[in-house]
Formats: sequence, C-alpha cells, structure tokens
Amino acid sequence: MNNPHRRGDVRRLPTRMPARRHEGLLSAGVLAIALAAIGLTPTTARAAAPPLEQVIDIVVQPRASELVVRLHVPAAALAGATLPHLPDGRLDPSTIDTPLRIVAADIARNLDVRQDDGTLGVPLAAARVGADQHSIEVELTYAIDPGEAGISARLNAFRSEQQPVRTQAQYLPPSAPAQTISVSGTPARVLFDPGVADALGEIFARGVRALLGGGDQLLFLICLLAPLRKARPAARLVAAMAVGQAATMIVMAGRFGPSGIALTALAMVAASAVVIAALQNVVRARFRWTAAAALAFGLLNGFAFGGSFLGAAPYAGAHQRLAFAAFLLVVELGQVWLAAILWAARWWLDSRGIAERTIAIFASVVIAHEALHRVTDRGGLLAQSGSFGGERAVVWLALGWIAVMVVVAIANALSAQARGKAPVRQAAHA
Repeated sequence: MNNPHRRGDVRRLPTRMPARRHEGLLSAGVLAIALAAIGLTPTTARAAAPPLEQVIDIVVQPRASELVVRLHVPAAALAGATLPHLPDGRLDPSTIDTPLRIVAADIARNLDVRQDDGTLGVPLAAARVGADQHSIEVELTYAIDPGEAGISARLNAFRSEQQPVRTQAQYLPPSAPAQTISVSGTPARVLFDPGVADALGEIFARGVRALLGGGDQLLFLICLLAPLRKARPAARLVAAMAVGQAATMIVMAGRFGPSGIALTALAMVAASAVVIAALQNVVRARFRWTAAAALAFGLLNGFAFGGSFLGAAPYAGAHQRLAFAAFLLVVELGQVWLAAILWAARWWLDSRGIAERTIAIFASVVIAHEALHRVTDRGGLLAQSGSFGGERAVVWLALGWIAVMVVVAIANALSAQARGKAPVRQAAHA
C-alpha cells in the first residue's frame, strides 16, 4: 500500500535540496567578499597617499593669566589678503609689515577665542614671515581668568582659492596631556580640555550623526526585516549585526584599524554585502545563512563607525574611554530603535493585506539598486587614488561580483532542473 504521507515527503524533496545548495553557494559569495576585504586591507593602507591640502598649524597654551596662541599659516591659505611677493613667488619681508598687522588682526577676529562663552579682549599680536618665505608666523597673547577653564576657538576659518584647508590645533594644558584636533571643511568651534558633560554631549551628537547619516546599516536593516519575521528571529539577526560592528569598533578604538583609502575599500565591500543580503531575500535563503551575512556585514560596517569615532575622539579630550563607551552605546541602541520601528512598520503593512513576498522582493530590488550605486561610487574613489592598491581593490571586487552572479545562475538552473524532474520521481514511487 502506498503511504500518502510518504508521497508528500517525496514530492517536497526535489524542491528543498536545490534550495539548500543555492543558499550555501550564495552564502559562499558573502564569505568570499568578506575574505577579499580582509586581504585588501594591508595593501590599500600602504598605498594610500595623503590628500593635497593647505595645513594651518595652531598651538594654544595657557600660562597663568595669559593664553598664547601661535599660528603657522601658508600664504596660499590667506585668500583675499594682499601680501607683497618677490618675482620668484616668495613673500617680500621688506614691505610686508603693514599688511602683516592687518592679517594678524583679521586672524584674531576669525579665531574668536572665548573663555566660558565670553569673548576675550583684543590680543597683543605679532606677525612675521616664516623661514620658508611662503608662510607667516602669528602669535596672539590674550588675558584670561586663571581660575576658569572653557577655552574655545573657531577653527578652520581660512580659505584657499585652489586647495582645501585643514587646521591642526594642539592644546597644551599645564598639567594634562596635550589635546590634538584636526578640522577640515566648514569652520567649527572647538572646546579645549572639555569636562565630562561637554565631552559626552559632543560624542553623543557625533554618534547620532554617524547613525542617521545615510550609512549602509540602514539599508541592511531593511533587508533583514523586509521578509515577515517573528520578533525573536528578527532580534537575533539584528544582534548578529550589532556584535560584528562592536567587535570591529573595539579593535579600531585601540588604533589597530586601517586608515585612508583602505576604509573606502572596506566601505565598498560592505555595500556589496548589502546587495548580497537583498539577493538572499529574493531566493529565500535559510535563516542561518542570513545570520552569517548579518555578522559579516557587521564586521565590515564596523570600520565605518570606528572611523567616525576616531574622528570624534579628539573632541573628548582626556575622557577617551568614556567617550568610546558613549559612542558605542549610542550606535547600538540607536540601531535597535531603528530596527524596532522597521519591524513594527513591516507588521503594519502585513496587517493591511499586502503580500509578504511582494514587500520583500520590492524592498530588496530598491535596496540592491541603491547599494550598487554606492559600490560604484566608492570604486570610483579607489580608482581616482591612482594607487596600485586601489586598482587591485576594484579588480577583486569585479571578480567577486562575477563569481556571485555565476553562482546564482547555476543555482537557478539546478533548481529549475529539479522542479522539472519532480513529477517523474513522484510517479516512480506511486
């Protein structure tokens, strides 16, 4: 006698086995990309070249009731200043005294040095031509209250006509380690030697900006939660991503991470992992492969958050460990909050009668399209670096994508073939 349950089991076997093979091959693509990123990190880091910038060096040093601010400013970073030059392009020290006094007063006004939010008085200013005769040296001496802290200044208020400008400031307190801060882009007010409350406030704001600044983690969260999942599996996937991010951030906080163009290469690979996650939704990958992809993405995406913290850490002054704990807490709790909102929205859409498969495929296609644009943009940045490491990164990523697409095509063919043979196998057992 034929067992109907046995026939039902046989009928399902041909469709399940290729799916497992498909999922395993697709997950192998994720691991291959992650391994490629790890292999690229040392090469791209060595090949990175420093950007061409005009750099202003500032030293800020309190001395009892005085605050001395010394600046080294390239003449090219003083757009709009009329300084006399010799025929060979060097500054002319014989006729520059009056213009230098004007420039020194303008620098003091732009720095806007304050103590406890109160603007300090007009400083004693001295200026001279630098030893290379292509820069100027300025010294500003302010009267301050020796019993109060809260020294701040407006940094990077310089403008060059052809090159970006970066200000590197060093604060030398009497009885504490030096604080070094680098500011590029738009001018920013910097508080030197901040207290705990000020440091945590600054780090909190920068952590929120890193979380909501359009990073890959939001796209990946949508990929994880687009399929209708119960609360516990969804939480496990988000936790796997968060654990990977935290592990990488902890390593980078110890100053062991890559720098320069290597971070761009890793960001490019992280965007590729988003595309893989979208493909996993389309082919209905098993939970364990999705969890592995979430952990791999977290490890890669942690480099982006680690880089954001390293950029924010100097603003915390002497409170580095506390600042890292606050940054990590903001990022992880913020992602849990975002995941909860996305999960609730997904269940609301399901309650409105929209088919689960429709939502998952539509969201995955849109996210894959956006992630591919990010991969292309970051690959372009690597190619523009002109380094061997950058070119190698683009080549390896292209090869990885070809391999993934071939794997998906083979898996689809095997799945179709298995479905075609299913009726024959059923008849044989009838």
